[in-house]
Amino acid sequence: MKRIYTSIVLLLLMGVSSLEASNVSFFMDVCRFQDTQGKAYIEYYISVDGTSVLYKKGADGQYQASVKVAITLQDLGSDAKSLIFSDALNLLSMPLKDTVKGDQRQAFMHQGRIQLRKGNYKLQVEVEDNYVEDDKPMIGMNEFYIEGGIPQFAMSDLEFISHFGPTLTENAHSKHGYDIIPFVTNGVYVDQNLLGVYLEVYNATSLLKEDYFLHATIRQGSQPLEKYSHIITKKPKAFDFFEAAFDISDLPSQTYTLQVDVLNSKNETVETLKKRFFVSNSRVASAVTPAYTGVDGVAEYDNAFRFEEEQLDYYIATLRYISTSDELVYAKALETFDEKKSYFYQFWANRRQSEQQPIQALWRPYWMKIKYANEHFKSSLRDGWETDRGRVFLTYGGPNNIDRAHNEPGKYPYEIWQYNRIGVQAGLTFVFYNPDLSTEEYVLLHSNKYGEVNNPRWRFEIVERSIRSSDFDETGKGDLRFNNMIGVDE
Repeated sequence: MKRIYTSIVLLLLMGVSSLEASNVSFFMDVCRFQDTQGKAYIEYYISVDGTSVLYKKGADGQYQASVKVAITLQDLGSDAKSLIFSDALNLLSMPLKDTVKGDQRQAFMHQGRIQLRKGNYKLQVEVEDNYVEDDKPMIGMNEFYIEGGIPQFAMSDLEFISHFGPTLTENAHSKHGYDIIPFVTNGVYVDQNLLGVYLEVYNATSLLKEDYFLHATIRQGSQPLEKYSHIITKKPKAFDFFEAAFDISDLPSQTYTLQVDVLNSKNETVETLKKRFFVSNSRVASAVTPAYTGVDGVAEYDNAFRFEEEQLDYYIATLRYISTSDELVYAKALETFDEKKSYFYQFWANRRQSEQQPIQALWRPYWMKIKYANEHFKSSLRDGWETDRGRVFLTYGGPNNIDRAHNEPGKYPYEIWQYNRIGVQAGLTFVFYNPDLSTEEYVLLHSNKYGEVNNPRWRFEIVERSIRSSDFDETGKGDLRFNNMIGVDE
């Protein structure tokens, strides 16, 4: 079951118009396996963010959320792209005693299995909140290839898991006598302590005649982090599995790769699997940034740039949205003109793909973004790059779509920016509004992006105060939280 191409995951918001955009957020994943008879099948996982849906109080006095889930699977290899599987269900959250405490709103999940023949497929999932009137469905798609069960050495996909243990009562997560509960967040680990992984090995006897080794490591770029390593010896079998858990509580925030190598008795690599994941860890400092000491890089700066000190100060300030926390500390400590030159040069040098890449090839596109932000997002209080819209634009790039409502009756001017994907997250929304009507500041009111302000009552805030219902429960605004992941002082 070798991978022919990487699965493509895309989340889209269908039928978006102004304030009717959906808040429901979900993740999906697909893993390919074989059963003990060698027949190929997939497991698909759908996990709904419990903080993104509405809850209703039931007759038992407890609160519960309900979402409608529609699942379809197409065979892309057929001329008509035939529909070979469909399902529809209502997915319920765990009952809650109250909906005030955010830590009680856990994700709720659905898992399914579908046996498939060799071919190209597309799995599509639509999710909408049953308790939101006229809710527009969020749609996720995953395209994948099945090679089919064959009597040759093969491995399943790597599956990120949150639990592995013996099955006591058969359930949807039971397999081979164990409960294997997936961890479905598109590979994002926010202040998590453990990273669990599961994979299966098929027909090892067809390739390996002696004991072999499965070596799992977490890598930062191409470098293995030896502290995060698991190795286990296996005897060749028709079927086997590998499960491991890594303590990631002290990993700094950044993107990593989990790599699993199959090594033969001669320590030669015969197969490798990789899967990327992102750690957001507020408990430890960011990854070490190369030191900016002395005046190294001054000559290189003078060859590449000719900014006066005041202009350079301005440009260094604009880098804060794409800087690590360590770089922000260095930038605040800069004193002399030479130190600033060295810092500015080294900042871009550290981001080169190779030493031959010109520094200007990295700086100029960023400067063009600053120029665009200043022209389009400027307020009466600050330059465009300093506003919330400018920050989001410089940090995440331009949105795929913008809904502008600057003159909608009874509402403050607002804009809704939509991104198909940012990193590992998909289906993202940013809502900006201009409550004072004069500055054109357009502050960020709500987003479902990790690390940004999340305001479940943003629709209420959009409405002008003068016409808000006097009996609206101001005390029930929900959680307003901001986790500054990029180290920017707002």
